[in-house]
Amino acid sequence: MADKLRKNTLMQLQVSLPKKIVITAVIMAALILLVFYCDIPNPNMILIAGLVLCSALFGYGGGIVAAVIMLGYTLFFFSTDHSFTQFTPQNTQKVMVSIFGIVADMLLVCELKRAEISEFNAIHTLNAALQSEAASLDTIHEMLGSGKWTMDFDEQGVMVGVKWSDEFRRMLGYHSREDFPDVLESWSDLLHPDDKERVLKEFHDTISDYTGQKTYDVEYRLLTKSRGYRWYRAVGKLIRRPDGSPVTYVGIFIDIMERKETAQNLSAARRMADIDPLTGANNKNAYIQWEKKINAAIEKGEQEPFAVAVFDINDLKKVNDLYGHKEGDACIRAACEKICAVFNRSPVFRVGGDEFIAILSGEDYRVRKELMNQINAIPSDRSKIRLGETVSAGMAEYDKDKHPSLLQVAEEADKAMYARKQYLKETILKKDDIADSETASDYIPVIHARKRILIVDDIAMNREIMGDLLAEEYDISYASDGVEALKALRSHKDRIDLVLLDLQMPNMNGREVIAQMQIDEELISIPVVILTVDQDAELDCLRIGAMDFIPKPYPDIEIVKARIAKCIELAEDRELIHYTERDKLTGLLNKDYFFRYVSRLDHLYKDMTLDAVACNVNKFHSVNKQYGRQFGDQVLRSIGTGMRKIAREIGGISCREEDDIFLLYCPHQDDYERLISEFLCDVLSAKESTDKVSIRFGIFTDARQVESIEYRFECAKTAADRVKNDPERNFSFYDQT
Repeated sequence: MADKLRKNTLMQLQVSLPKKIVITAVIMAALILLVFYCDIPNPNMILIAGLVLCSALFGYGGGIVAAVIMLGYTLFFFSTDHSFTQFTPQNTQKVMVSIFGIVADMLLVCELKRAEISEFNAIHTLNAALQSEAASLDTIHEMLGSGKWTMDFDEQGVMVGVKWSDEFRRMLGYHSREDFPDVLESWSDLLHPDDKERVLKEFHDTISDYTGQKTYDVEYRLLTKSRGYRWYRAVGKLIRRPDGSPVTYVGIFIDIMERKETAQNLSAARRMADIDPLTGANNKNAYIQWEKKINAAIEKGEQEPFAVAVFDINDLKKVNDLYGHKEGDACIRAACEKICAVFNRSPVFRVGGDEFIAILSGEDYRVRKELMNQINAIPSDRSKIRLGETVSAGMAEYDKDKHPSLLQVAEEADKAMYARKQYLKETILKKDDIADSETASDYIPVIHARKRILIVDDIAMNREIMGDLLAEEYDISYASDGVEALKALRSHKDRIDLVLLDLQMPNMNGREVIAQMQIDEELISIPVVILTVDQDAELDCLRIGAMDFIPKPYPDIEIVKARIAKCIELAEDRELIHYTERDKLTGLLNKDYFFRYVSRLDHLYKDMTLDAVACNVNKFHSVNKQYGRQFGDQVLRSIGTGMRKIAREIGGISCREEDDIFLLYCPHQDDYERLISEFLCDVLSAKESTDKVSIRFGIFTDARQVESIEYRFECAKTAADRVKNDPERNFSFYDQT
């Protein structure tokens, strides 16, 4: 119908008015001759058909001409002697009826034709507008870097087609339909495991909502081809039939990675702004925010029952005076840990130097008295009470009739706390019971910042000399050989802060101890300082995992103490550094830090031949897609462990550059075949891994170090690519010729 209308309309638009008149006249003349010479019984029916035809083809232009011709023939036919003017009374009536019928038919058909033309023009204009809008949207998508997707459904609501725009593909790192086909799985298989269930549920719920009320607006992570997981936002709109069934699902796709990172950084900054740096508890700023929230609920009459507990550390000033602020800070941290452990379901705030506040609600509010008894418990033996070990606590419960805000509750709890504090001073914590400045040396706080050092040496005199030198500042433990040292480390790993280790010992030497610690996840973070008479062993010690080296005989004791203190300090910060420098999945260096260290190595070892090694997993995307992301992650973790092992063995560093590409920078090796064979045996130990995963290595050697770092590793990756389809070779050297 639409095609017919279009053809008729085009004909009307393309034929000029004189042509319309001529064509109409010819048609009507032909029909008149037909009825005249063929003696047709009812000629008016033939002529009416011609009138309708000309009106349908040419509208009012053709209809009027046809009507005039037909009127002329009617006057001729019904007039006496065909005079056009003389009629019998009976024929006069027939002429009038014919004229009325001719005019009515012409007007009716022409008006219908005009309405059809008007409807077509409206549809044509709408289609043109839609095409223009679609072109504009495509331009906007291209300018904004957003993708578009379209899904079509049949009358039963079953999806019959999916189309991803070229920009959609480019955003994910794909450039063709072969790489990223127009099927739903191309998208759904790339969803992050933590997001997949939620996103697909939203997707299907929106399609199934025949009311049309539910909208699709979801943020999630997708695995890109080369940039890992990135955050995207998808917004979709369903075009539905009158019964609510889906017709077309249209949506846009926006990269929000930068916005997410900014938001995460802001969120982290806000969290840090609310955290006390000494204790890790909430600070006064966080308390103010809670106060505002609770006061607002009180004002609205919506506040649930709660209580406020206020805490103060007893004798903290005396600890600071006698032992220094370092010990005082240790007491503050210990008190905070105790409070948080008791009130573990409530927010705890440090609002002053030694003052804490907890807001009790829910389960903590229900058992508030029992919790207060725990925090206020005092050892029965007064001789065991140490400075800074105890806290005074007071509590007040919210009463809507007498507490218009949180402040009044906190003030009441503060009064109760000071009453408790005064009671302790006058009874249990009297001056006579707790050390004053004259006998301070007899009273070392139980909760303190003293670190413990394990001294490992097979010569008892050496152990005692070093222990005596350090005993004033550290707690000391001893071991006579490596076996005893490992036993002590594994039994007290959380209490040993540093190991002073002799290299030359019976049963198990220092190198063997370090090797065991390096493969033990619970011991690897404990810093080791080597003690040895071998003055040339420094580089070797650092390579095998030691943090520092102290030669025998020992230098100035203050230098030794300073180096030990620095090692402990660095070790305490190592976990934070680890997370900023390392790839979260494999634990290897990330790309940025790796290349920084490579530059340092080039600078330090200018005369050494250093190799750039690349490790590549062939078709890793297919491995993930076929066997699941969990399997793929396990493969990557195994590769990370293997690369770390090689780096430790030969004195190199390694990183995960991209999803499936690993880099190693190391001194030149003559036995890469052995190293790589052992690596593959470790990584592909399981048969299922051997059958599913193919790993290839490329090596670039630059003895002169004249090429850029980036160029060396690109050459190594090229060498690995050359053997990726060679079943007989698993590594290749880059041929510079």
